[in-house]
Parts: sequence; structure tokens; C-alpha cells
Amino acid sequence: MKNGFTLVELLAVLIILAVISLISVPVITDVIDNSKKNSIKVSIEHYIDAINAEIANQELIGEYETLDGTYIISSNGKTLTRDENTIFNIDYNGDVLKDGNVEISSGIVVQLNNVIIDEWTIKIESGKVVLLDN
Repeated sequence: MKNGFTLVELLAVLIILAVISLISVPVITDVIDNSKKNSIKVSIEHYIDAINAEIANQELIGEYETLDGTYIISSNGKTLTRDENTIFNIDYNGDVLKDGNVEISSGIVVQLNNVIIDEWTIKIESGKVVLLDN
């Protein structure tokens, strides 16, 4: 009667485990990368929704009429400024954009310019957020 495993049996088990790890590690890495990308996209979409909501709110209360054009994102990410008279304070608690600018046309956000988050450049195509590699 044997009391253990032979060296060949142990090597076979190690080779099987190595093959399983070679297959699973890239798959897990892709899942993590895709989750990060989707998280950034959703965060940007909510940020844009917050901007659009503030524009609608300002137009609703009649404080001033929204001017189409390019707005600079402040360093705290919660203020958009076009000139001294046109400032939007955005009510948003998620990840914010700290650089770049926002183009508004007909009262909605149509483009983000010079906005980079992590290693991604943000772009809007057909109303959807797209991440581009830098």
C-alpha cells in the first residue's frame, strides 16, 4: 500500500494548475479592465446628466437664459464658467472632471473637450460616452 504521491503525480497536478492559471489570469484581467472602463463611462454620463439638469433648472426658474457655447470646468469639477454672468454650479457627488471644457448646444451637453481621466480620453459620439486610449 502506498503512503503518498509520486513525483510524477505531483508534477502533473502542478502542470494542470499552471495551465488553469494561464487561462484564467488574462480573463480576470480583462473583466477588471472592462469594469473600470464601464465605471468611468457611467460616472461621466451621470456628470453630464447633472449638467443638463442644472441647465434645465436655471431655465425653469428663469434666472437667465442658457447661452450655447463652451464652458470651462473648474478645478473642483462642480462649476462650469463661460463668463462672469454665466456660471453653473453642478450638484453632483460622484467622480468629477477636473480639466477640459463642455460644449452646450440647445440647452444640452453635446461635447467634452480636452477631458482625460486615468489613461482615457473622453469623447461623446451620437449622444454616448466613448473612451479612447491615450
